[in-house]
Amino acid sequence: MKDKRYQTVFKLIEGGHIKRLADIFDTIPRSVLANDMHKNKDGLDSKMADQTKFSLKELSMIAQLIGVPPETIVNIVMQDLTRSKKWPTSNTPVK
Repeated sequence: MKDKRYQTVFKLIEGGHIKRLADIFDTIPRSVLANDMHKNKDGLDSKMADQTKFSLKELSMIAQLIGVPPETIVNIVMQDLTRSKKWPTSNTPVK
């Protein structure tokens, strides 16, 4: 059975209260998400430290657990990467 806290995260995303992927962990422990994704917590922690390491499949799995379209999670990650300057924007020259 899916953890009921995913429904809370769904409502927070729909309400615009989740601005970064890490905000999810204010509601759902990393260990729960990692377990539900059939990953180990250390692997999830590593990808959270560098979100460019997430595959689209993994982001889709997170979206499915929460009950939002995959694009929603991808957009949250892209905005997070852009804010942290870990992802080039259209104004950033590519090296």
